[in-house]
Amino acid sequence: RLLAWNRLYGELFDFPPDFLYVGKPIEEVIRYNVSRGLGPPFSGRLEDEVRKRLHYLRHGRPYTFVREWPDGRVIQTQGARLPDGGFITTFTDITAIKAAERELALANERLESKVAERTRRLSELNARLEEATRSKSRFLAAASHDLTQPLGASKLYLGALYEDLAGDERQVLARNALAALSSAESLLRALLDISKLDAGAMQPEIGPVAIQPLFDALYNEFSVMARQKGLNLRIHKSECGTLSDRNLLRSILQNFLSNAIRYTDRGTVLVVCRRAGPDAIRIEVRDSGRGIPADKLQAIFREFQQLDHNTEGVGLGLAICERMAELLGHRLQVRSREGVGSTFSVVVPRVQVREAPPSRVDGRSFKTRWLAGRRVLCVDDDPEILAATRTVLERWGGEVRCVDNADDCLALAGETPGYDIVLMDYRLQEGASGLDLLRHLRAQQGDDFLGVLVTAEQDPAVQRAARESGVQFLAKPVEPAKLRSVLHAAMLERERQAGAAHRAGGEALAGR
Repeated sequence: RLLAWNRLYGELFDFPPDFLYVGKPIEEVIRYNVSRGLGPPFSGRLEDEVRKRLHYLRHGRPYTFVREWPDGRVIQTQGARLPDGGFITTFTDITAIKAAERELALANERLESKVAERTRRLSELNARLEEATRSKSRFLAAASHDLTQPLGASKLYLGALYEDLAGDERQVLARNALAALSSAESLLRALLDISKLDAGAMQPEIGPVAIQPLFDALYNEFSVMARQKGLNLRIHKSECGTLSDRNLLRSILQNFLSNAIRYTDRGTVLVVCRRAGPDAIRIEVRDSGRGIPADKLQAIFREFQQLDHNTEGVGLGLAICERMAELLGHRLQVRSREGVGSTFSVVVPRVQVREAPPSRVDGRSFKTRWLAGRRVLCVDDDPEILAATRTVLERWGGEVRCVDNADDCLALAGETPGYDIVLMDYRLQEGASGLDLLRHLRAQQGDDFLGVLVTAEQDPAVQRAARESGVQFLAKPVEPAKLRSVLHAAMLERERQAGAAHRAGGEALAGR
């Protein structure tokens, strides 16, 4: 029987006036509600449903359930047995809560849909950006190759002419022409470098770098230039080492030195390595030049910024240095006083690096026909490069054959006697790889020939792959002096290795 209720219970079920009273059989209340479709849905007879609900009140356990009523309201019902055997039931209208939950779920669905759509569009944009970056990288690689080809041929011809004019007053004309080509090459490389940095196509190869061999290479490169201007180039010896990309670090220092010599009219250019704390070193390039106004110290690192427009160059060097240093995680510094000089430096990590022993230098003159008796095979898809290379090598006494494709190379490589030297372009016709071709020849003929990969590729991975394959690496555009130096050093090393192997074989024979 009904013992107690509150006003909201009557309003919720919309009972008639005086319908509820104390002691009213609960069976009548259940029948009234079931007849109006309130409560759990059922499909049988009304009286059967009433008896089932009465039975649950007498014997059922506590429960909680949520039902949507015919009028759209959502009611949460909770029932619990009382200690005296009675039963209490509460009804809560949670329509607003459920509506809020549905709105929240719908909002989540919309949000997830928007996120999915945005994610899809972002993925598409990223894919297009990656493809654009790859296309730009392919373009830069092609530009490095195609634009340096005519420069390479011109430098080879002019280099040969320069050697032929030794002692002739006209040699200065050939030297000036070579210098002009070198300036054009520097400008081209600067433009390509800054484009690669912008495209993210330049990836550093970090490893241990000994400072002194780097200094030696810089001295060899810049000492003549400094002497021609009447400057004293001094580079202090250093036993330090660092972790960096050797090629990129050298490019930074080359720019520093080039600027120091360019903007210094008299005095000294000094390169020194100093400690910059317990774990770092500072490589400094100091000059006694014109100096830089204090308000220009930041501007000089922007593209196409020059303090003196009467000097050569277009103002890209320091902008490239700054981006390379950022790529390497190094720090650039500059201090300067007008009329006194400037100091440009790069701060790098300090590590212990074992220095390689110096290579043996041969004192023979290169003006002789030092390649006499050597058979040389040149492979390049540019006829001008082939003609210029043939001219230089034949002047050095070499017996030269030239081909422009992989098939002809393989056909000639099988001749007897074989070739002593194979100069191979990296990018050949129809996408053929010169490095793969050299590997194929090496697998067929062993170490019977000196292989040299010649390429305009600036990717350090290509250079590393060449060395790992047992072939020399020569960057385009090629000058006669550079070609001669690489060939001669490699030939000396092969002679040394052959001599060591011969001596080892003789000792083994004597031991038997």
